[in-house]
Amino acid sequence: MKIAPIFVAFITASLLVAIGLFSYATILFSGRIAPGLQAGLHTLTGVSKNDVPTIVEAYNREVRGQVLTFILNEGKTTHSLKDLGVSLDKEAISDKIQSANLVGVISKQITIEPIPIFDDIKLNQVLGEAFADIISSPQNASLDFNAAGKLELIPSQPGEVIDITKLKESMRVAMRDTSWNQPITLSLTNASAQVRNNETSSALEYANQILKEGMELTFTDQSIPLKPFTIRRLIRFTEQIDPNNHKNLILGVKFDSEELSSYLSTTVAPAIDQPTQNARFVLKDNRVEQFSLPEQGQELNIQATASNIAAKLANHKRIAEISVNITEPVFSNIEDIANMGLTTKLATGISDYAGSPKNRVHNISVGASRYHGLLIPPGTEFSFNEFLGPVNAATGFKPELVIKSNVTTPEYGGGLCQVSTTIFRAALNSGLEITQRRNHSYAVSYYGKPGLDATIYPPYTDLRFLNNTPGYILIQTRIDGTKLAFDFWGTDDDRQVDITGPVTYDRLANGSVKAYVDQRVTLAGEVIIDETFYSRYKSPKLFPKVLAANGEISPRAGEALTVAGTNTKTSPEISALPQPKKKTNPVITTDKNNASPSPTSQTTKTPTSEASP
Repeated sequence: MKIAPIFVAFITASLLVAIGLFSYATILFSGRIAPGLQAGLHTLTGVSKNDVPTIVEAYNREVRGQVLTFILNEGKTTHSLKDLGVSLDKEAISDKIQSANLVGVISKQITIEPIPIFDDIKLNQVLGEAFADIISSPQNASLDFNAAGKLELIPSQPGEVIDITKLKESMRVAMRDTSWNQPITLSLTNASAQVRNNETSSALEYANQILKEGMELTFTDQSIPLKPFTIRRLIRFTEQIDPNNHKNLILGVKFDSEELSSYLSTTVAPAIDQPTQNARFVLKDNRVEQFSLPEQGQELNIQATASNIAAKLANHKRIAEISVNITEPVFSNIEDIANMGLTTKLATGISDYAGSPKNRVHNISVGASRYHGLLIPPGTEFSFNEFLGPVNAATGFKPELVIKSNVTTPEYGGGLCQVSTTIFRAALNSGLEITQRRNHSYAVSYYGKPGLDATIYPPYTDLRFLNNTPGYILIQTRIDGTKLAFDFWGTDDDRQVDITGPVTYDRLANGSVKAYVDQRVTLAGEVIIDETFYSRYKSPKLFPKVLAANGEISPRAGEALTVAGTNTKTSPEISALPQPKKKTNPVITTDKNNASPSPTSQTTKTPTSEASP
């Protein structure tokens, strides 16, 4: 059959036109999306191909924000696709847009349909919880303690679940047709328990083992037992992946997370945690030598340790590693002090404890050693009690007289106020900011003229001061005969320290007396500290001596206690060397407008006890 020339000509012309249009579009929309494509409500005509991922992401957010209503029997629930764990396959949609590009030039409009990704577990979880009163879910086999305290099997039970296959197909239709207002009716299907009776045997055997033998938590050379009675309180049972078949679930053993965290923090942490200990230094012949070795700090990582235990439980192991956070000391070598600025002796505080009984002398020596070689960083508040630590026989202290509950009675650590008083004098004379200080209840002869003492009684009464110098302060202690001295070494910033007093007044025949000491510190012509420390001492007759404390200690009979007012011993020497600077708010203040000094109330709570005289 012979084709008519006119028909051939028509076909040829049409092809030429199509090819021409295609070529024209290719040139016109080079690097961009040609007309004819749409993704949801987003028209893609003229969009740069580089912007396609951004458009697809917007399309994904648009779809995930849509809400669907689900019906099961008489129940109804509404959820966004985002809540149900549904999202778009952005990569697949981007590929589909690229492959469909330019087709729309010679055909009708093309709309890119959504390609969903479903999270079956999330779907089951959200909708299962919403219809929990309607769905008789399968019950997995488990274990529990019976009345006799033995683990016994709780058998599995079959049930029903949402037909996820039908649900996902209905959701695809709703997404394709954008029929968001059309409810989806759910259907149920019969289902067996995921953990059957025979899949609890391994968990039962392991649980009985650790309930009998316990577990062990280890860290380096430390071992902390996790005892059976604690495990009984912690143990729980849950589904876990079968290590021999990853497509199957079996009964697993775990610990209650809150109970485990509480156990780790209250029982394990105290055995593991220790603060970082910087190297402590001593100055000899104007050279710093290492005094005590640095120690790493360590702190129990509760979350990581709990994860380690969970992993061991899942694999039926009895030994789990303790996870610890290690902190390195800031100063560990002698070279580290090069920039500390320990170039000048700032000041010295001295007190004389002549006449002290043997136990008091012993406690002074032990207490002073706690501070020898101590480094105080700039801007740090020093606490006497913090570095003193526990005061008892185990830490080397002996019983001696203290002022306690309106009596003078023996107690471990009697005499430590000699140490705190001497540190107070060194800090005061160094021009440091005194942030907490309290005088004794009555004046004690060991401290000379009243007004320059500082009592302590852990944990209630403390001595505190702030290192307001530009560098570190190194504390050195020394004993010369019956004199205790504290030397403060640091950076000389040319501050001028003026100490006035102590000045006593209102002295009565019963031994009560009042006193004050002025501290004025200037730096570069500016007054940075201008404080008055008031002291009020009661009559020592108000504090009768008790020769035994609760019948536990029997001090030497006839041991006397001399007090200021009956002893005219002069104030101890305090050397005034160049000292630090900073505006301060000490515990006791003064009103400079008053003609005569008047004690003000202290800012710290007054305890019923204080350290020994």
